[in-house]
Amino acid sequence: MFRNINIGLRSALAFGAIGVLMLFLGVLSLVQLASLNHQIGWLVNHDVPSLTAVENIDKEFLRIRLHSLALTNSAQA
Repeated sequence: MFRNINIGLRSALAFGAIGVLMLFLGVLSLVQLASLNHQIGWLVNHDVPSLTAVENIDKEFLRIRLHSLALTNSAQA
């Protein structure tokens, strides 16, 4: 079928097919980026506050360890 078409038309059809494929991939990537943006927004609003709470708990544990170390050192002195 393609052997009967002259080289100029075959080249134009191939170039057009590649262009359509690139256009499709561009639209698909924009849709995926929009979805990623939505997911990042959800993470910022829901997961980061819980991480802040965990960080505060970690700070309190470190503060307790520091005070217990100070008490141990003062008891040994």
